[in-house]
Amino acid sequence: MNYYMIENNTRNKLFILVLSLFFIFFCWSFYVVFFLNNASFYKENGTLENIQVLLLFATFLIFLLPTLYQKRDDKLIFGFFSLLIFNFILRELDVEEFAIPKILILIGSGIGRKVILAIGFVSLLLYATFNFKYYTNLSKELLQSKAGALIVISPIFLFLGGFFEEAQFQHNEYFEEISELIGYILLFFVALIFFNRSLGVRG
Repeated sequence: MNYYMIENNTRNKLFILVLSLFFIFFCWSFYVVFFLNNASFYKENGTLENIQVLLLFATFLIFLLPTLYQKRDDKLIFGFFSLLIFNFILRELDVEEFAIPKILILIGSGIGRKVILAIGFVSLLLYATFNFKYYTNLSKELLQSKAGALIVISPIFLFLGGFFEEAQFQHNEYFEEISELIGYILLFFVALIFFNRSLGVRG
């Protein structure tokens, strides 16, 4: 038995737990922001953003573990998602505001972050070209699966967050952060679905 596997029953319970927690959190946060008029709740490095980072870190680990501890042919796909989630983490953390060595700030923010991520994504793409047909078919199967639908829907909420960021109305940033949180939750579900299932198997 692989100790890094998640049983379907456990995974389904996690889905229900996360959805329930999000519903409770949304109701509570809506009350805090709109009835108590607490804008600090959704500001930079506030409660809402910290929850996003914690969720993203958990998602990052779930995507990363199969690439390190499982024997599977779809590790490149998981490497891609690990890098994508890592990008989201750096974007939410604002590392330039932390008291850390300047080299880490250079790597984790601004041009440095873009260069590092570009190198990572280009490296994955170049590696995929050695077995282009296989990874093309694998990507098609991924998008045709249930998790693939979540992958397509998730960016919609992330782009919606960008829309709210530019909008001009009271507490618009709250809706920006909530939209992004929903997008990250969907990616968390994707990570759970494929943690112990080959992408070649419909699910």
